[in-house]
Amino acid sequence: MGEKIYKKNPGRTDFFYERPQDKDVVCALATPPGQGAVALVRLSGKGAFEISRKCCPFLPAKIKSHHIYFGTFKHPESKDMLDEVLVFCFEEGRSFTGEESVEISCHGGAYLSSVILEALVSAGARMAERGEFSYRSFMRGRMDLLQAESVLELIQSRSPKAHTQAMRGLKGVLSAELGLLEKSLLKLLSHLEASIDFSDQEIEPFSLEQQRGFLEEIQQRVAKIVKGFQQGRINREGFSVILLGAPNAGKSSLFNYLIQEDRAIVTEHPGTTRDILSARLLFNQREFCLKDTAGFRKSPDVVEQRGIEKVLEELLHSDLCLFLVEGCLSLNEQSLFGLEKLDADKTIVVFSKSDQLRASERSLFLEKFVRLCGKNESTRSFSEKVKRPFWLSSHTGEGIEGLKKAFYKESEKEIGEVFLSTPRQRGSLEKIGLFLDQAKVLLDQGSSPEFVAFELQSALSELYGLLGKEYNKEVIEQIFKEFCIGK
Repeated sequence: MGEKIYKKNPGRTDFFYERPQDKDVVCALATPPGQGAVALVRLSGKGAFEISRKCCPFLPAKIKSHHIYFGTFKHPESKDMLDEVLVFCFEEGRSFTGEESVEISCHGGAYLSSVILEALVSAGARMAERGEFSYRSFMRGRMDLLQAESVLELIQSRSPKAHTQAMRGLKGVLSAELGLLEKSLLKLLSHLEASIDFSDQEIEPFSLEQQRGFLEEIQQRVAKIVKGFQQGRINREGFSVILLGAPNAGKSSLFNYLIQEDRAIVTEHPGTTRDILSARLLFNQREFCLKDTAGFRKSPDVVEQRGIEKVLEELLHSDLCLFLVEGCLSLNEQSLFGLEKLDADKTIVVFSKSDQLRASERSLFLEKFVRLCGKNESTRSFSEKVKRPFWLSSHTGEGIEGLKKAFYKESEKEIGEVFLSTPRQRGSLEKIGLFLDQAKVLLDQGSSPEFVAFELQSALSELYGLLGKEYNKEVIEQIFKEFCIGK
């Protein structure tokens, strides 16, 4: 059975699709559960004022929007006094959801907030589902789907970069960019349709060269937005740095030094790290996810072998590899084991334990490193990376600040100001790109304008799905289930 697509009803604030439960008044705790100074309980839906009045008899017969009322909250049936509260009222069309809404500020505490919610349910409300408030806001046209996803990103943001990106999304920066893309597609489609049936149009259609040039501009705009996904993911999730190298190369010592905590076991015996340890570091408003790993070496130990396999799996999901080579004159091929598996473009080679090498010995060490790298075609490119060697010591702190700056430089490759935040957004833009590519092929082949227009209509439909102007209800419900209850 194919997807059922619903479209926003032009000129109205609702959609053709409405679930029976969307007419309920819903309530939920909007602040984290547990002990605290205050808690906030939220209600939304037609009748929220009436239900609130049953528990808050001090509310006037005619409630004013955006006013705060103070009084005693009572159970609607037993009339027991539960708390002294502040009640914030928002009329329909002037709230987050677009519905009649009430927010009750009470004293914090798991028990108190639970009995207040129970009282509201007794008065006629029901407990909200995950993300139901944001879902209603979207369905009533208060925000598009990209802005709704930005709400979740804002809640989950852990760094200034992630927060800024989420706020830009919430303010509609990405939506505005895609709105321009929509206008361009509609303009090109109108000229194609004019060439199909010019007699019914009041515009002069584009020439073939104009159509081709206009389409190429749209393709370039889409490609630029897609490139922003990687930076958007880094802003949201953090820049992932994996520490690699032979056993006892100093990975765990560096890991502990960077996070300023003794998380990893450090001994003089190699092979103490068997599992992957991870921690987060904030530097220059960017969040970095550091991963300490098992040492690279051939080993008969089954547990150690499994640890190395996990390292190789984790390597695929990392943004930067930091390969540590112990700074000692006994350097050998085993010290470089695993280097051949790495991408030189996303790897920084550092020489650890630099405090153990005298200044006069460093040049000999570098010559030996270059010679060993040159023996293998897959590691030869790494010999170029030591023209400006990176010396590091977790004992003296040598090179640590420079290393952090190198992390930041690798992470800061921003393209423009528009970043995609989710795989759903990237997937939709990539599909749009494929439709545009096919339209370009048909245009170059001199195909009938109807075939070109079909591909452009498919791209436009995908764009509408991305913005939430057209949607499959199962997809929409799944997106909002990722939200917390109360948002």
